[in-house]
Amino acid sequence: MTTGSGVYAVVHLSLLAARLQASHRQAARLAEHQERARITQDLHNLFGSSLVSIAVQSENALRHTPASTPAYRALSDISALARRAHDDVRDIVEGRASTQLHAELVHVQSLLTGADVVTRTTLPRRVNLPAPVSSCLIAVLRESVGNVLQHSQASRCDIEVRTDADRVRLSIDNDGVRAAPARSVSGSGLASLRYRVLALGGTLETERANGRFTLVVGLPRETLDPPLPLGDAERIHQGACP
Repeated sequence: MTTGSGVYAVVHLSLLAARLQASHRQAARLAEHQERARITQDLHNLFGSSLVSIAVQSENALRHTPASTPAYRALSDISALARRAHDDVRDIVEGRASTQLHAELVHVQSLLTGADVVTRTTLPRRVNLPAPVSSCLIAVLRESVGNVLQHSQASRCDIEVRTDADRVRLSIDNDGVRAAPARSVSGSGLASLRYRVLALGGTLETERANGRFTLVVGLPRETLDPPLPLGDAERIHQGACP
């Protein structure tokens, strides 16, 4: 009886411990979902309304600006950019893919050209990629081009997408490296991109040499099944665009 009672107590304590751990995990997941919901709502309410306000005010100013002036073109670009950013925010909130890789390449080329950065983009004529791969490449493209515009003194930027039977490769190279290391090299933006790329079974490499900064991402054409959850730390030139 003593032995049986001891075994029962050990088993019972083990079950209680397992249930307690499961309860803690469930509470953590619930807290994570609630925080994501809060961030999503804040993103929609704060940034969405601000972007709409920028677009409306720019469009109002356009009505009083001669169409032949540089100010008119600048206001028109600001309005279009604000509308596009608002659409992106809405797509993120609703969990939809915001755009296609080709369209994003055309957009970032327009941004770079508007900032007097000579830009060359190369993309295969037909690129059929799974949604997670395409979304990841678009995120890399946006972050990298944002860093070029904000943290570099680039006069030229080369963007190239190459594909083969198994992998897709995106490279972004610019000549605007400053004397001091750019924040984009060690900032949270690049770290987040690296984690996202690794979660899809890809690689992200950077190089600074001779005044140039190059970022290269390689991803499998087919994503992992199932894809690794981004929040789980333990699972861790054919035809250029116009």
